[in-house]
Amino acid sequence: MSDFSLLNRNRLYESLEVNDDLQLDEIEVNGKTSWFRIRNVFKDPDAAVESLKNWPVLTGHVYTPGGRQNFTPMDLVPLVKAYSKIAEAITNKEHKPESFISSSNVVPPNPRVWDGSWHPHTDHDLVFNLWLCDWTEGTGLFTYKNCLSSREYKGIPDQKLNRDKIVDWQNPKTEDGYEHYYTIPCEYNTLTIYDGKLFHGTIMGKGTGYRYSLISFHHPKESF
Repeated sequence: MSDFSLLNRNRLYESLEVNDDLQLDEIEVNGKTSWFRIRNVFKDPDAAVESLKNWPVLTGHVYTPGGRQNFTPMDLVPLVKAYSKIAEAITNKEHKPESFISSSNVVPPNPRVWDGSWHPHTDHDLVFNLWLCDWTEGTGLFTYKNCLSSREYKGIPDQKLNRDKIVDWQNPKTEDGYEHYYTIPCEYNTLTIYDGKLFHGTIMGKGTGYRYSLISFHHPKESF
């Protein structure tokens, strides 16, 4: 086993322990929508980050900036158990811990991507974004042709994506039918939760090291 990188499961779960007194705050945005915030998620965020760094970072995918780690629910047991309770508090619906799909974004200061891949997009119904870095900016919220979300806009926005051209990342801005109206801030060891059907996109700022965050979605029809 000496050829492998070994990580003790008990020590992993200890490093991922979540604080008992989590406070869920709802932040309204210009009377249009809202998002949720929980600060101080991990008891020891530095230890959590060191443990999570044991997973390989897959690179070469040039739609989202940077690289990505993939986690199963069994890798993140303390966290997905907390997410289950948080999601139920928000929606009044059952969210099983084993149905959360998680990956990270590991983004260098100057990533290169497919031309146009920075256009806003939509995801699954509820997005859990746990910030594990000290960076400025965060997740931008946009309207598309005056619609807040894909629930309102019936169709597929034209992203103007060019897979044959690799360029420096550009922050999405007010153009091509999109209007930037708010940015959910990046804050270390803080969980932000928002409706994934809202038009949103990465707003790169500045910081030390990699722009590192853990993204989780709930897939009610899948369990692992």
